[in-house]
Amino acid sequence: MFGAGQVCSLYDALIDSPVVPDTERALLRARMANLAYAMADPSTWSAERGYCSGNANMTVNFVLGLGLFACTIPEHPMARAWYRNAERMMEQFLGTMVGPAGEWPEALGHHGMISIAAVLSFAVASTRAGFHDYINDPRMKRLMLYQAKLHTPRDPRPRGISHIPAELQSDRRYI
Repeated sequence: MFGAGQVCSLYDALIDSPVVPDTERALLRARMANLAYAMADPSTWSAERGYCSGNANMTVNFVLGLGLFACTIPEHPMARAWYRNAERMMEQFLGTMVGPAGEWPEALGHHGMISIAAVLSFAVASTRAGFHDYINDPRMKRLMLYQAKLHTPRDPRPRGISHIPAELQSDRRYI
């Protein structure tokens, strides 16, 4: 679940490099597809069937991880189907889970960064693979701006401690 971005990045970096001999490229592609099939298997993780943790960040991370595989091997016959599931999750995430100012319910702390890393990785991969351009999506830009405000200290004197964005300081739910 949490390693999909790393696996896809390593595959992408290696598949056309001299490190992988021409004779082994087909095998590496097959192994990558096999891993994607394993991830797509409903018995591995299926929020639709109730196989999930109940934490939005874990489901988002897993489903978008499979989308990363689709973007990494877009020529695979199942890539479009794998991508559609991830696209549905991304649309749900950006459409209903992200607030109008870019707020994400799990924005504070470690869990929020797990989700945001998956969302940002999928946005970049989707755009570069020629699927949907999430990088220039206004909802994505609001989310990233909110994250930047959340994790940027006001000035260097607080020793790098993050703060709540000014527009949320009056809202006691976030403090």
